[in-house]
Amino acid sequence: MTYSDEEIAQYRRDMEADPTSRRFVPYAEVLRQSGALEEAEDILEQGLGIYPNLRSAHVVRARIWRDQGKNERALRLLAELYPQDAGNVTLTELYCELLIELGQFAGADEVLRRAQYTGFPEATRLRLAEALGEARFPSDDFEKEDISSLGGVLTLPGLYLEELGDPFVVPIVAARVGSAGHRTAAKGLWQEVARLHPSFSTRASREVARLDGIAGRQLRQAPAVVALPEPTDPAATARAVRAWAAQLGLDV
Repeated sequence: MTYSDEEIAQYRRDMEADPTSRRFVPYAEVLRQSGALEEAEDILEQGLGIYPNLRSAHVVRARIWRDQGKNERALRLLAELYPQDAGNVTLTELYCELLIELGQFAGADEVLRRAQYTGFPEATRLRLAEALGEARFPSDDFEKEDISSLGGVLTLPGLYLEELGDPFVVPIVAARVGSAGHRTAAKGLWQEVARLHPSFSTRASREVARLDGIAGRQLRQAPAVVALPEPTDPAATARAVRAWAAQLGLDV
């Protein structure tokens, strides 16, 4: 959103008429959105000298630092404020966005989990959850995955022992399996992604729909996963792996 010179001038007149007005916060935000970052920061410094604990002012300050490329500094500020005001939608949204941008995915997961119980707008929470899933597992990476990097191993024992021990690698495996033409197996793996990480359910649903060729298809219930016993019993382990494979449609 852009603001006219007259609108900015009106804020300036308001502040000149009452230097203690809390309108310094929207004034600084207008300046920020207009690209006058240094002036916006100066206005905030003056206002925070009077109202040092005004949350909205600190949120605008974090936005300014983010615009200046000082994301880590902005994150540190919000990390101090968030525990005291987790119900503040504007603060929480910006905090979560910064966590995602800086690759602190576990922290973003926790913020989104808590947001379910603090009156956080569901549409905003889902948008952030999808942004988190995209940052964690970029679509471009999936499209570039080379099935040969699995060393030719497409049987479940190989996939499970080499890849699935780390749940965060499951999406990569699903993309590889899907690109190799094993659509049923890939859908099962995406369902496992949703089970392991509910915040990725939107992304998983989209991938399942893409594999089905039906836009907007809802994610089906994930198949139960057979727990693998300790490897001290190789025969039992092999049986469990085959059972797990059968549920995902893999031929082992």
